[in-house]
Amino acid sequence: MPLSVFVDTFNITTGIAGSTVARTGYGFQPSAAIFFWSGATATTDTLTTNAPHQRGFGAAVSATSRWAVFSQSEDGSLTTNADCMIRTDSCVGNLTAAGAVEGLADFSSFDTDGLTLVIDDAFTNNIRVTCVAIGGADITNTATGTLTVPGATGSVNYSVGFQPDFVLFAG
Repeated sequence: MPLSVFVDTFNITTGIAGSTVARTGYGFQPSAAIFFWSGATATTDTLTTNAPHQRGFGAAVSATSRWAVFSQSEDGSLTTNADCMIRTDSCVGNLTAAGAVEGLADFSSFDTDGLTLVIDDAFTNNIRVTCVAIGGADITNTATGTLTVPGATGSVNYSVGFQPDFVLFAG
């Protein structure tokens, strides 16, 4: 099993802080996970038009190496209101229309057949999340991190401690 990938779509419910979201059926133990969401609250894939968005993107390779970037933007309000946040203590998050956190899910563990998230801050609504789990013997090193791009032009070197075969940036 040189490389394994599993795509999982699920809802994080309004469980209390400390509750877990365990996902199984992947067929392998992942080494990395990429999460993304739009703020949709349905339990099936749906199309929503003319609605505020609460989108985000996150990644995790361990319980201490994960991040999430997420935002919200209102649709049809009298005043424009948009906010964004970057966190290094969770892999899924949501913001209210006022820009406050209204839900955080942290990465807990990669399991033999999936992964587990833990709710750090309860979500006020169900949130539909897609996870791309990656594993297999060909995955030998993983890392996550955040960086600040300098304001000046020119080349900048960033090191993760090994020669990566794949790099993903989000902002």
